[in-house]
Parts: sequence; C-alpha cells; structure tokens
Amino acid sequence: MSKYVIPDLKGIDEKVERDLEVIRSSILDIYGDSISSIILCGGFGRGEGSIIEGVPFNDYDIVLISKKRIPKKELKSLGTELAKRIGIRFVDLGVVTDVSKLQLSVFSFDLKNSKVIYGKDVLEKLPTFNSEDISVDEGVKLLRNRIICFLELTPDGFLDQRPINENEHRLLVLQVSKAVIAASIAELILKRRYVSSYNEQKRLQSDSLIIKAYDVKLGLVDPITVDPYKYWIDSIEYFLSVFDNYPQGSTQSNLFRNILKLIILREPFHLESSLRKVEEWAVKIIRSGSDKGKDACIKEWERVHH
Repeated sequence: MSKYVIPDLKGIDEKVERDLEVIRSSILDIYGDSISSIILCGGFGRGEGSIIEGVPFNDYDIVLISKKRIPKKELKSLGTELAKRIGIRFVDLGVVTDVSKLQLSVFSFDLKNSKVIYGKDVLEKLPTFNSEDISVDEGVKLLRNRIICFLELTPDGFLDQRPINENEHRLLVLQVSKAVIAASIAELILKRRYVSSYNEQKRLQSDSLIIKAYDVKLGLVDPITVDPYKYWIDSIEYFLSVFDNYPQGSTQSNLFRNILKLIILREPFHLESSLRKVEEWAVKIIRSGSDKGKDACIKEWERVHH
C-alpha cells in the first residue's frame, strides 16, 4: 500500500521520496538550524496525492516550522527552483513559527493530518479544532482561488471543440476536477460537515459529477476516459450553484460569481484575452466601491462584451 497515493503503483513511493529528499536537503542547506520541522501537507501528506500516468502531478505542499520568519518572496523563488529540479508543476512552501498559535482555518484543520518529513513531530501541539466552527468565508476563499482552474489549462478554442491532444485532455480534466472538489469542500463547510480526507468527503457526496472529480484526483479514473467538453460545462454549473448557495453577504461572493458567469460562459473562449478581461474588470468593479457602482460596472460589461 502506498504512503502517498491511493492506487498501489510500482515505484511511486520511491519517486515521491526522492523528490522529498531534494526538497528537504535544499531547505536545510539554506536555512539550517532555524528549521525545527518540515511537514508534507495537502494530498501527498494525507496519502491522497494526485498522479498522472503514474507520476506525481501538480504540486507538493510543504510547511516549514521555523524559529524565524522567512519572506514569502524568498520561499516562492525557492519553490519555483525546486519544482524545476524535480519535474513537477509547483512546490508550494509556507512557514509557521508556532503551530500552537494557529487559528482555525481549513489549512490549520488539515495540518493535523499531514506527515512530518524532518525534525520534531510538532503536530501534537496543534490546537484541537472542530470543523463545524470553520467560517463560511473559508469556503468563499476556496471558490475564489479555484476559479482559475477553469481557465489555466483550458486550451484556446476549446469551446469550439477543436481537437485537443492527449496531454491537454488529461491536464484539463485534472484541473477541472480540482475546481469541482473545491466546490464540494465549500459545500461541506456550509453544511458544517467538513472533513480533511478526499475519500471521506467523497462518501459524504452522492452526485456522480462530484464523485467522478474525486476519483480523477485520486487516480482511480483515467482523465482520458472523461468527455472534457461536457465535464467542463457541467463542472462550471455545479461550481456556480455552490456559489449561489452561499450567503450574499459572504466576502465578494456575488462579485466573483458574476465575473465567472460573464467571462467563462461567454463564447468564444480565449484564455489570454479572458484573463486580461478578468483583471481589467475585476479591478474596475472593486474600485467602484458601492453595490450600486458594482452593478453599474457589471451592466456596462454586459453591454460591451455582449
């Protein structure tokens, strides 16, 4: 049985451990004695890492327990360098100086279910949290962060159903699955039923689309078997339905829901121009201040881009 992924694949644990050794040794070479622990978080830390064609996909989430603060820019640069060295999309590095002082969030709740890959086992010092107390704003934050999954790896001309190659197909389905799972988590937070494990989250859902997303993410369904066009559209509809169920007063949910509808569901889709429009109009709408001003900006968007 694998320590890092659900499928029992030959050589996968060895590959992950080689990658982690590169990450661990590089961190210690740079920061030395200031690092008391290194923690593998996220999917790989829970034993539910994402794989594609038998190798780790997307990212490793790493938290450093440090005696001193480390600038985010410095960690981002190191993460980018490490990702290139080991051949993965991202190595996300974060730092915590005292786990006992962490406030309740999805991150701090999930940290308890992670793996210490260097140093002291500080996870026992984490406060005892109740998932029912997680703020609904955590769900809104997750939905906002995962909007990009519908844009980032979606090929230009996709909605015109131009042929896409096998690699594009796999990457697109995996990325959309991340968005569906984010919406599922946001839904569970709203219902006060959040759990860290993807397998446990899946058991709490019954919709076939959501279950498929978890199975793709966990490596139980090959993304190439999923119809990318139908999956993309159905996933957006589910994602928006979760946004619609959130209280209107939750942080910027209505704003981002409207941006998503106005940009992503408008054909023809083109990644670069859509991302430019997101930035341009999101800034304009946010700067407008009042709800009346935001509504006016959205109406102007619809007029210009109809």
